[in-house]
Amino acid sequence: MAKGKKAVFLLSGVFSSPHPASGGELPTEAVAALGGLRASYDLFLAAAGGDGPDGGVGGPLAAGGDVFSGLCPLPAGAAGDLSRRLGEAIRSLGVRTEGSFFVADDPRLVEAAEGAGLCGLYILTPRGFRLLGDLAPDVFVFHDLPDAVRWILDHPEGPRSVSAVVRRGAAAIRRGGLVAFPTETVYGLGADALNPTAVARIFEVKRRPLHDPLIVHVADPAEVAALVTEIPPAARRLMDRFWPGPLTLVLPKRETVPDIVTAGHGTVAVRMPANRWARELIALAETPVAAPSANAFGRTSPTTARHVDEQLHGLYDEIIDGGACRVGIESTVLALAGGRTVVLRPGGLAPEEIREVTGEVELPVPRGAGGASPGMLASHYAPRTPLFLVDDARPYGDRPDVGLLLFRDPPGPVRGQVAVLSPKGDLREAAANLYQALRRLDRLGLRLIVAERVPPHGLGVAINDRLSRAKSGDTILNS
Repeated sequence: MAKGKKAVFLLSGVFSSPHPASGGELPTEAVAALGGLRASYDLFLAAAGGDGPDGGVGGPLAAGGDVFSGLCPLPAGAAGDLSRRLGEAIRSLGVRTEGSFFVADDPRLVEAAEGAGLCGLYILTPRGFRLLGDLAPDVFVFHDLPDAVRWILDHPEGPRSVSAVVRRGAAAIRRGGLVAFPTETVYGLGADALNPTAVARIFEVKRRPLHDPLIVHVADPAEVAALVTEIPPAARRLMDRFWPGPLTLVLPKRETVPDIVTAGHGTVAVRMPANRWARELIALAETPVAAPSANAFGRTSPTTARHVDEQLHGLYDEIIDGGACRVGIESTVLALAGGRTVVLRPGGLAPEEIREVTGEVELPVPRGAGGASPGMLASHYAPRTPLFLVDDARPYGDRPDVGLLLFRDPPGPVRGQVAVLSPKGDLREAAANLYQALRRLDRLGLRLIVAERVPPHGLGVAINDRLSRAKSGDTILNS
């Protein structure tokens, strides 16, 4: 091993049984995906004391054969001390920290690795989902290990590689181009919101109807005043509490906002995304960015850059790969008028959280009403495979041609394909997994997908809304 070579360190926990929504890849397959890294990196398995609480090293190390260069014991200690000790352990292996990566499902270890000078990548294993709330907001997140491996190969300089694409993307937006970019909700397809010709390309590429308005994204709350004629006190309180984040506010628009953005309405939908790269793109472009989800109109929303490329390859000027979207479901859209707070579209911010700021909240308008909010047409978010929505999917568990989309682990054996949104019944985890799970089932060539409704509270309101718009019907023919 050459002195000072770059390396990828993998916490053994990322080889544990993957989350069901990822497609159920076996640890040996995940290890095989690492083969492409060997030309440029040494690979080390990281573990605490050989068989620590991170999941154990025996299986992954054995399965890796000669893929791994060796074992990196993890030191103990508090966060700051852990970074120092980890850096010392890594350098003792003859590895330079700059340009190296640390892949884990433990926020504390990812933070320590970044403090030691590595690029930390976070995997959404079951434990990774459970601890996601403790993770720093700017850390790259991935559904599974193969996704992280592909990202490393495409971004050898880590965040610096992404920053270079963001700069190119901002230049593309300034000259009227389209850029696919990550947010905490789903990936967006963005254009200069004040350039009607550029915005028209969004509708053309997506084949989106012109009566479906777009959301305008800003990098700072101060930018909203240039887009709207009034910001009610309730809107300011909501911005202070939930921005940046998955909340869109519908406010009276200024004449500077083109009618094509708002579908001719006198209001504009505005939000400030939480994703660092989205805000950096908007700031460098020096203009607000209009963006719907970066997918073909009416189809399942993308939560990774790969999802975007599968549907829109070659139809955008740049794509920024920021890993997986943490929330995984579109923003909540609110209208504020006459002292009323009305949810136009349920999304990544639960109604219960909004009530803490505004008091009473009126829930969504009837399906298909559309209007000033995007994503409200009766048919939306649909996979190509016919999807049926039921209260209990168990009667269809013995059909091998049927895929089941379940909220939590099934109580018994199932013959067909199953995607579980949250094994332990966590609605935030279920929301983050929804589109990833739908896409996996949609790729399997099944006759149909049967989805169960989730509990109708919290983010369950948004999940059920998306499933109801994606469905082909409520009655399943037995033939």
